[in-house]
Amino acid sequence: MPIFGDSSSGVDQFPMADGRCLVDRFNCPDSASITRASAYRGAGSASGASWKFVILSDAPDEPATVLYVSNATAVGAGAGWVDFTFSGSPSLAPGDYWLGVVANSFQAYLGEDATGAGIDVCMANGSFDYATPPGTWPGTDDSYGVGLNVYVT
Repeated sequence: MPIFGDSSSGVDQFPMADGRCLVDRFNCPDSASITRASAYRGAGSASGASWKFVILSDAPDEPATVLYVSNATAVGAGAGWVDFTFSGSPSLAPGDYWLGVVANSFQAYLGEDATGAGIDVCMANGSFDYATPPGTWPGTDDSYGVGLNVYVT
């Protein structure tokens, strides 16, 4: 089963909040039908939050169109993988895509790797509506030189 993204479980974590969306750019080397997506929740996570996994197209150095949004998934306490499913049969052509999650509250932390030159995570801080995700990226409020622990299969 082909995977693209970062399937490592990082020791660092980024706090989530309502409407906060964090995405990282990855290359999909082949055409792919997505069967599921996964994101690593950090050790500081408490139960009570829900996340949706998002896949966006690539514009130069920034996310562009929101292509797919998963079903809502409850995020448990402590470190571990959170798996997401999608309605329909999402598929991707080879190319660069932005993968990440949007949260509905602050209780959970998204896992990350705090190392790696050139890694750039974009954040929409409160402007990416969880209940009704936008059709396009609402703009980057900040960016970080870290790598998110998110992937699709």
